[in-house]
Amino acid sequence: MDRSWESYAGEAWPILVKWAKRGQTCFYQDLGGILGLHHRTVRWVLGPIQDYCLASKLPPLTAIVIAKTTGLPGTGFIGWDIEDLDAAHRMVFGFDWGSVKNPYIGFNPSDTIETIADDLFSDPDRAGDVYRSVRVRGVGQRIFRNLLMKTYGTQCAMCGFSFEPALEAAHIVPWSEASKEHRLHPQNGILLCSLHHRLFDAALMTVSQSYKVVYYDPYMNDTPYSHFDMAATAALHGQKIYLPHDKRHWPAKAFLTKHHKLRRWGRLR
Repeated sequence: MDRSWESYAGEAWPILVKWAKRGQTCFYQDLGGILGLHHRTVRWVLGPIQDYCLASKLPPLTAIVIAKTTGLPGTGFIGWDIEDLDAAHRMVFGFDWGSVKNPYIGFNPSDTIETIADDLFSDPDRAGDVYRSVRVRGVGQRIFRNLLMKTYGTQCAMCGFSFEPALEAAHIVPWSEASKEHRLHPQNGILLCSLHHRLFDAALMTVSQSYKVVYYDPYMNDTPYSHFDMAATAALHGQKIYLPHDKRHWPAKAFLTKHHKLRRWGRLR
């Protein structure tokens, strides 16, 4: 295929938004005809849009694309309960889509989430240019996670947990506080499992300047601890995190310092 599905999704987004504003559904053949694709391949175009709507908690925009034979979305549709499709359509038709940017408008024909992440892996200092091209937070977060998965070898930097569905990209300096140059920079991220990501964001765990895990209650004085509680928190205190092979991807100490200040950790060496 000469073009990526994300590139096609950037072309399909405004078409779907136009139909949604009119309160209209459409057939796969309709969208395929406009995009110059066979109707059976349209589901691959809708996939990135569905993913973005789910991740951003938006109404299921792809619900308005239905099959002529059934009047329902295809088998790849998971954005809503298929038994309650009327409710999904009401949500889509009633939503202010003008308030949402086209998430894939910055994708070139060959761009995918994976290829952009690969480019950042090879050249982290392009992070600012990539952010200005992508612009949309939900897509940027997916690129960032893909990048950190590659950077950290698909394992939590604190505990080594490696089940992919439970691994998340944690920003050191939060997205809202980070500059455009640093929102997608690998040095402003740590790959963590969902448990340690929550504890990191809640200022119960952090990483010191010497790249060691810091837990707020290492002597377990605050509350009774189960064996699992201890293993997931206090037992990790003082251990060095898993660091990427390439030092260009290591968490920047300046970002760690800012994180400590924002989370009121004080000075951690």
